[in-house]
Amino acid sequence: GRVSEGVPFTDLILSQGFTPSVANGKVEKLPITPEIQAALQTDASEMYRVEKLFLGDGEPVVFGINYFSTEFINDELLSCPMDETLIFTLIQERFEFPDIAYDILNIRPYAADAYIAAQLQIPEHTAMLMFESVSMARDEQPLLVNHEFYHPEKIHFREVRSVDYHMSDTES
Repeated sequence: GRVSEGVPFTDLILSQGFTPSVANGKVEKLPITPEIQAALQTDASEMYRVEKLFLGDGEPVVFGINYFSTEFINDELLSCPMDETLIFTLIQERFEFPDIAYDILNIRPYAADAYIAAQLQIPEHTAMLMFESVSMARDEQPLLVNHEFYHPEKIHFREVRSVDYHMSDTES
């Protein structure tokens, strides 16, 4: 997989040579955290937290958490099945959620806490990368916050880097 190409988790898992499935998913309505409220630039007091654990050949490989404000989605989300259906397809079909134009992605080091470690079946404090993104609408409005955790031994990314250095006439 490439970091710069946002692809559905099932496609990413297939590209790594595994057969994808979803083990479980859940939706909760919670008080919004200051971090999510700031990222979404919202005055909402509540948020929806959607979790999905993706498997490759029956083993945990990706754990994703999406945070939505209550501005675009209602409590009908709480009864939606969290299966292989893409969450983005679901919310656009059921709630007329705005189109996502692009993501602003931060990749940062992360030591797996007990909850993430249990989801991915790895030891607590395992070093990994956390992909944290804010999905933006065409009008530049933040739509959702996404946290992605990849099993460090099973999912890998590659990126092509340019090495076209330009030297000035004074450099040798």
